[in-house]
Amino acid sequence: MLAQDLLGHFERILHADPLIDHKLAISAEILPELYRAARDAYYNSRNGSSQAANLMSHAKALLILCPDMLTAWNSRKMVLSEKYDLVKLQDELQLCALILSYSPKNESTWSHRRWVLKQIAEQHPRYGRACREGICTSERDSRERINFASLQRSKMNYRAWRHRCWLIPYMTSKQVQRNDSDWCWNELKKSTRWCELHVADNCCFHYRRALLLALLDGHLENGEDSSLGSQKLTCFGRCCFAQFIVEPPAVPFTTLDTNIACS
Repeated sequence: MLAQDLLGHFERILHADPLIDHKLAISAEILPELYRAARDAYYNSRNGSSQAANLMSHAKALLILCPDMLTAWNSRKMVLSEKYDLVKLQDELQLCALILSYSPKNESTWSHRRWVLKQIAEQHPRYGRACREGICTSERDSRERINFASLQRSKMNYRAWRHRCWLIPYMTSKQVQRNDSDWCWNELKKSTRWCELHVADNCCFHYRRALLLALLDGHLENGEDSSLGSQKLTCFGRCCFAQFIVEPPAVPFTTLDTNIACS
């Protein structure tokens, strides 16, 4: 009975304060009983004839306590898929941000966040470009609060870097260009500093590669590098880079750098 009362109080707090942070102040002693109460309440609401609001409330409490519960995530997807509601999808992004603030490597939460972003993009076909720009802008702002803090606490967070790479195709050509808001170029500058501080973090280098390819493709689409000389130089650089990976030079790097500097 105590666990049921605590669960009801916990759900009321989550409903009254949707912007609550990760400092939930849940006692470790009561956590197992609270989890079992949330799990039982969720399964009863899912198998019964309760309203969708109750199912979403119980699933939210359960996922905060155990974000790896894929069944609860799928239940939320089913409810959100019945009728498109932008406000509810934005609340879903806020829930993902809350869970990622204390569990930054949870793959289920990252996957659900990408699903929500896809739903927002697919429901705005007439405003494709504006929607893509809005997604990138809002996700950039939220990522500054989520990803960077999670990366600081959890180095080599492959899932956070993968989410960044996933977002790049949603950028429009305008956002890639340097004369715009410098979204892509600012990301390169920030990642440069990160690489200097975390040399062994290969995920950041993969992210930089994706950014550079997006910049190159954006310039080629706009015809800025359409001259024959620029195309030859680009192809030559890619060929040299691929050859360097397949057959590393026998000369040490210091000798190569010295020869290049002297020439």
